Amino acid sequence: MNNILLGASNDHPRQAAALAQLLRGFQSHVNLIRLQPIETRKISQRPSRSVVAAFKSALELRHVAVSVPRQPGCTNNAACGQLGGGWRG
Repeated sequence: MNNILLGASNDHPRQAAALAQLLRGFQSHVNLIRLQPIETRKISQRPSRSVVAAFKSALELRHVAVSVPRQPGCTNNAACGQLGGGWRG
């Protein structure tokens, strides 16, 4: 499962504990994805690497398989399906 972390919104270890509880009993793997800041979005706070590491540790402590994939494209206003320019049809 992919879990997008929004800075100061859902990136606290208590949210990691809640996520681990939801996944309890399921064989799962969580990809932690840091929000890519995009000019056209109201939510633009990206969690720091240390916050993501704490979230990851909280999941691992609860025996949840977790990874933090590399995220190219941060300077392009587009990554992880977030398109900065919008669609013009």
